[in-house]
Amino acid sequence: MKIPIFAFYGGKDDATVFSPKKDLASLEKHIRSNNSKTLIIDNASHSYFNHEKEVAREVAKWIKEILE
Repeated sequence: MKIPIFAFYGGKDDATVFSPKKDLASLEKHIRSNNSKTLIIDNASHSYFNHEKEVAREVAKWIKEILE
């Protein structure tokens, strides 16, 4: 994939195939975009409950980086 990609998981996400870290590492092998980023949101579950502000901040930061 060559489009901008921001993939993130909660560090305590239990809806992954292996683990958040392993799943993101697998995805990174297939990303061909110069505008890609992966991130694990520490202590967040699959729903990111109580981590919404952190997710919004990281997404906004990534969008700003792409537009610059």
